[in-house]
Amino acid sequence: MRHTELHESRRGWLAGPVAAILRIVAGLVVGGGAALAVAADVHVGPRGDDAADGSAARPVRTLRRALERLQELRAGEPGRTGAFVVEMADGRY
Repeated sequence: MRHTELHESRRGWLAGPVAAILRIVAGLVVGGGAALAVAADVHVGPRGDDAADGSAARPVRTLRRALERLQELRAGEPGRTGAFVVEMADGRY
């Protein structure tokens, strides 16, 4: 197996569980299992900083911080009925 194939197979293995966790925690699964296509509320990047605000310009580094950020956003928007979205940039985490 070439290095790129190995990398792709690892990414594929990781993408499923991470995506599932994000859908459950962020509430992305909407009636019938359809996910909403909306702009991300929190951005995560391998070169991010957990002290950042999670915006596209200032992504957080870890999924843990992204989930904390989601809790902060939910607390600030108690009447929101739409999904909260976390976008994870490509890279090695």
